[in-house]
Amino acid sequence: MNRYFSSFLIALFLNISIVSIFFNFLPTIYKPGKKISLNNIKIVYFKEQKQQDFTKSIKKEQNKKIINKKIKSFKKKIVKKAVKPKKKKPKIVKSNKTKPKKDKLKAKQYTKKQKSIKKKSNKSVKKSFSNSNFLYQLVKRINSNKTYPTIAKQRGLSANVKASFTILPNGNVTNISIDGSRIFYKSTYDAIKKSFPIDVKSAPFSLPKRVTVTLQYLLQ
Repeated sequence: MNRYFSSFLIALFLNISIVSIFFNFLPTIYKPGKKISLNNIKIVYFKEQKQQDFTKSIKKEQNKKIINKKIKSFKKKIVKKAVKPKKKKPKIVKSNKTKPKKDKLKAKQYTKKQKSIKKKSNKSVKKSFSNSNFLYQLVKRINSNKTYPTIAKQRGLSANVKASFTILPNGNVTNISIDGSRIFYKSTYDAIKKSFPIDVKSAPFSLPKRVTVTLQYLLQ
């Protein structure tokens, strides 16, 4: 019982001391009859807002000035470009002195081309003439060695026979092929064989050479 009673007394003392301290300090914290006004707070807030608006308006004006300056400079550049007169290039009058030289050169080149064409044509004509002459002599030789088949005489047949063969470098002949009526095959083959060898020194082409000739069989 003594313990409980002592603890009660200690708690009561502490509570009384706390209450007394509170009542002693209350007049300093709150004084009755004194009102708190919000005017000061409103004034500070409005001042800050006005400053912000002022700075924003200054920035806008500065930006407008910068934009106007840029527009003016751009317009000046455009006006300068438009106003600049075009420089007329002096006309160069070509003299007629160079034309005769060019015409002479063209004429010389044309004559050279004509000469080269004539030379080539002469060479080709000579070659063709020599080829035709050689083949003419060869056909004449074969015709002199051919005989008219008896069956063709009896039937009264005549024909043109194509014969192809290869002339060798030694003047002999090989690879004989005949195209035409079969009645004339043997006589044509024998005539070609009898006509060779020939002298190939006057041949206008390189050997071996494949040659095609036409032999005529006509009744007289």
